[in-house]
Amino acid sequence: TNEPQAGQFDAKVLPSVFTQQFTVSYHLEDAGLVSMRLFDVAGREVALLFSDEKMPAGDHLFGFDSTGKGIAPGIYFLNINVDGAQQTLKLVKGE
Repeated sequence: TNEPQAGQFDAKVLPSVFTQQFTVSYHLEDAGLVSMRLFDVAGREVALLFSDEKMPAGDHLFGFDSTGKGIAPGIYFLNINVDGAQQTLKLVKGE
């Protein structure tokens, strides 16, 4: 079947090319602990958006503003972890 499995989630980030801000939209089939971390291409964590936040089932939006956080232009990877299930999304920070 095409029914989502327990713990599955679907995430998107807009825009995928950003200058200062981006928004993560995600849907949780079940309530869970959510963490989001931003990594550079070398695998270094450059920002912890949030860690082990209890989120209810349903649709969610999270906005991130990189202003003043020392995040240089380049390629980044947003890792989203929901109860151990992970999804990684590529982002590009422009000038």
